[in-house]
Amino acid sequence: MKVKTACTKIVSISLVFTLLTACGSQQSSESGATQTESSSQADQGSEKALPDLIGLENNIEMIIKTLNGPAVLVKQGMQQNDQSTQSGQNNASSQENQSSQESQGQQEGQYTQANQSSQQSQGGQQSQPQTSSQPDPMTTVSQTVDMMHYQWNNLMAAAVKKGAKQELINNFSTALNNLSNTVSSKNKMNIMLAANKVYANIPDLYSLFQPKPSPEIKRVRYYSRSAILNSLASNWKQADSDISNLKSVWELYKNSLGKEQQDMANKLDLSIIELEKVVKGKNLKLVDIKGKVMLSNTEALEKAAESGSKGQSVGEQSGQEQSGRQ
Repeated sequence: MKVKTACTKIVSISLVFTLLTACGSQQSSESGATQTESSSQADQGSEKALPDLIGLENNIEMIIKTLNGPAVLVKQGMQQNDQSTQSGQNNASSQENQSSQESQGQQEGQYTQANQSSQQSQGGQQSQPQTSSQPDPMTTVSQTVDMMHYQWNNLMAAAVKKGAKQELINNFSTALNNLSNTVSSKNKMNIMLAANKVYANIPDLYSLFQPKPSPEIKRVRYYSRSAILNSLASNWKQADSDISNLKSVWELYKNSLGKEQQDMANKLDLSIIELEKVVKGKNLKLVDIKGKVMLSNTEALEKAAESGSKGQSVGEQSGQEQSGRQ
């Protein structure tokens, strides 16, 4: 009897232990699933916010380019999509109109077709080449800045969710508001300087949404452009300060580059030295050309770093898939 009671107790304890273990395993599984889901939602949030960040960067470059200032080429991805969509809509509309005209011509008969042909001939004789008027640069700049306010409104909430410091939010908002106020003055140099001040916050925003490859090349670009613009404005003291900051940021970023980017890095390194010489020599003409060369080198290096980062990501993903199969 005692043996039977002891066995019953042992079985009961075993069942309790099994149930507790199963519950713990289920909770661990649910916790892991929750973390995975949260991570996935965070990634989706970053993907949704990234186009607005890219749009802000593009618009800053467009403002400076519109005013014939030192700018890099605008990223083509979003523009190509817009142009492709617009082109497709235009083609579809053209085909519909052509089809409609053909159908109408068939229904109305030869007489109507003859009239249409005559009208087209007369229209061709009367038409004269028209000269396209260039849009006012200040109007274009003003419209672009207005668009940036909407983009920032979308991006700001996402940046806060990603852990952006209040200082970054305030700095960007203040710089953007200052740009809007400066546009009303219609002073090209002041507008470009104000636009570049907005750009100063772009690297920190990219650190939140797209930390790889390192966005510090954009900080290099900011100080480079600031040195160029302040030199062209004959603000040589500030230009010298910009060169010092540029060299410090560049040294840190240069050490993070891989072997594949060394050739590009060497070109940029030499162009920084060249820019420093002409800034110290207060040579306005050479500052303009040397500055543009240097900005072109930052663009080439950034593209090389992006290509290297994409290749590394593909390699890591392939390795993870192979490990999962094993």
